[in-house]
Amino acid sequence: LEEKGLRSPVDLVGRGLGNVVSHEALSRDHKVVASIDEDLCVGCGACIVACRDGAHQAIEFAADAGGGQAPRAASPRSARASNGGAPSTKDGRVPSVDDEKCIGCGFCRTICPVEGCITMEPRTDDVSIEERL
Repeated sequence: LEEKGLRSPVDLVGRGLGNVVSHEALSRDHKVVASIDEDLCVGCGACIVACRDGAHQAIEFAADAGGGQAPRAASPRSARASNGGAPSTKDGRVPSVDDEKCIGCGFCRTICPVEGCITMEPRTDDVSIEERL
């Protein structure tokens, strides 16, 4: 605070108001898509459920990407029990993001239990978010 010439946290109140804009003024040019780090992923399927709950269906297990139902994620308790009490492995269950369906909402990243596993990467195509919805 001293470096910025402020005497107390109260001096910060209201300083960001000049940056507040209406929704219409926000840029629509920034486009991102979810990217899953396969090395960090534990295969729990939470990102798939979150994406489906958001009605986008852009994430599936890679083995199931050809169609049909994705396998249900095992509960951590049953997975540990079947693995001698050790943390479970993903047993080949690696989620895959369909870049054409992903609108970059970030819900999957929010729900993922592994910090840094899902990141939002810049989208490289010209398709607008309105066309994806």
